[in-house]
Amino acid sequence: MIDTHCHLNTEPLWSERDHWKHTLDDLDAVIVVGFDRLSSERAMVLAQQHANVYAAIGFHPDSALEWNDAEASWLISATQMPKVVAIGEIGLDLYRRHDTLEAQWNALRAQQAIARDAGLPVIYHCRPTAESNDAYDLLTPQLVSEASDVRAVVHCFGGSPENAVALWDAGFYTGFDGPLTYKKSTLLREIAKACPDTRMLVETDAPYLSPEPFRGKFPNLPECVRQVATKLAEVRSMSVDDCIEQVDANARALFTGIVR
Repeated sequence: MIDTHCHLNTEPLWSERDHWKHTLDDLDAVIVVGFDRLSSERAMVLAQQHANVYAAIGFHPDSALEWNDAEASWLISATQMPKVVAIGEIGLDLYRRHDTLEAQWNALRAQQAIARDAGLPVIYHCRPTAESNDAYDLLTPQLVSEASDVRAVVHCFGGSPENAVALWDAGFYTGFDGPLTYKKSTLLREIAKACPDTRMLVETDAPYLSPEPFRGKFPNLPECVRQVATKLAEVRSMSVDDCIEQVDANARALFTGIVR
């Protein structure tokens, strides 16, 4: 079982890593995803300390104002580090910061180019304003027109069915997390049911978004990716084993640096 997106590099998990490291034992692979330079460096440290941990490195849209030539040079050099398997998470976030939209676009496009040059896939973050789909309606056409040659996943998908279909048609993967298990996530489950077999991934986004029956409990941990896979199997009328086999195969196809 592979958790394709978690944040063991953020507090409190980073400081308490001796208390949760045993939870990695039953997982084949875990991708720890960076959101700024410090978290990316921590992801690489964890990847070196644990055989089944891999790192994604990059600058989240909330960190777009930190992006500059020096950070770009660092990111380019860090793509050569062992067990770095993706650039991310990068993208758009209009939930917290509308005023940085230009900076977010600049950081996104620059990191897309770095991923393309390094031959690495991209993990995209997209979060709209409350009760809106604005970030997805901005990001989806950009990805389809400018980044269809980049292997990528839109993680923790929360867009419309139309966004999903456009991204699938362009070859993008969709990441499903704890919200798939929530009672009110009817539309998300419809999207998960319609997702092509070869385009679905499961992830936890730990320490956030704990799935049912652990919703509301903090922190979430990578081991809870099984609850997400179980719900995905139910939605798609698959056996859990078949679902896990498929999403793990998809993860290895996208993140080719993961070793069996």
